[in-house]
Amino acid sequence: MCYCFHDQAAYYQGFQRGVVLYDWAILRPVRVRFCGIINHTVRLTNSYGPLEALLTTVACLQAVEAGILELDKDVSNVLPEVGKYGIMTAFDEEKNEGVVEKHKTPITLRDILSHTSGYEYDWFSPLLAKWRQSRNEQPWTGPTVEHKTTLPLLFEPGTSFRYSGGPDWAGKMIERVTGKTLEAFMRQKVF
Repeated sequence: MCYCFHDQAAYYQGFQRGVVLYDWAILRPVRVRFCGIINHTVRLTNSYGPLEALLTTVACLQAVEAGILELDKDVSNVLPEVGKYGIMTAFDEEKNEGVVEKHKTPITLRDILSHTSGYEYDWFSPLLAKWRQSRNEQPWTGPTVEHKTTLPLLFEPGTSFRYSGGPDWAGKMIERVTGKTLEAFMRQKVF
């Protein structure tokens, strides 16, 4: 997430007060200029993740308002990949595989959008890093959302909070339900 940042160190790095956001995911300041609409000029990083997550969330809420999606309905009928591996509780070094159990609570759009789905970014988690390595995969890589974010859960949905690729799944959900790209849906409903 990005937060307004008024730090002396950022000021001395050349950032103006009041126009700096601090991206906790990368632990670096990001410059953003506000001119009516957001015209971003990013320094030190090219990550637009927080902005994309915000816009995807707005699109999802527009879809909920229109009756296309439901916040508290199980998403497995639209996103069967979500939660398909269950909850990884440990990693068995001898077998070189994750120890998993089935999750009991359905994953909802609300969980996906609020980072309470059970997922965590694989580069944050030593367990998920081992799981990826056991499959000869690199963290957060692949040509599609499905390749990057189909992972084991790390906790029962709705019981904890971890940053994850939830907004990516939310965008994929909009695409599958509407038959449109996320961009086309945003152009129609958000912009």
